[in-house]
Amino acid sequence: MAWTTITRSCGHPDRVQLIGPYRERERKAAYLATITCEICRLEAGQQTAHAQQAQGMAALRGTPKQIAWAATIRRAQLAAIDRLLGTIAAGHAQAELADTSYTLLRQEASCSWWIEHRDDSPQALLAIRIREIQALRGKVLQHDTIT
Repeated sequence: MAWTTITRSCGHPDRVQLIGPYRERERKAAYLATITCEICRLEAGQQTAHAQQAQGMAALRGTPKQIAWAATIRRAQLAAIDRLLGTIAAGHAQAELADTSYTLLRQEASCSWWIEHRDDSPQALLAIRIREIQALRGKVLQHDTIT
């Protein structure tokens, strides 16, 4: 085991412990020099989260690390969904439902929700919200028929 100071790509020095054979330590040190330090990653995530709030999205709830990670995930997922919605014809039967789902996704504030669904496709994320909307509409219809 060896402690060494590495200058990260952001220019900040970082003291890290490297373990393993010499070649593995050298490879790991070279890799760590290509990425930003944790503080810069957190700041970038916070800036992304603030920019998303300025765009009308809900403020993310979680730890600073979760917020940074979830903001990155949310940005990528919503961009993919936006491209997908661009391919759906305006007159399509599901277009309005998909737009409503997209609006609900923009208002999802739970970091853990975004992190748990980070590997889902844009279609899967829309489908989750569409099912929730349809379930709510079903409850409203049931309530209206009872009263």
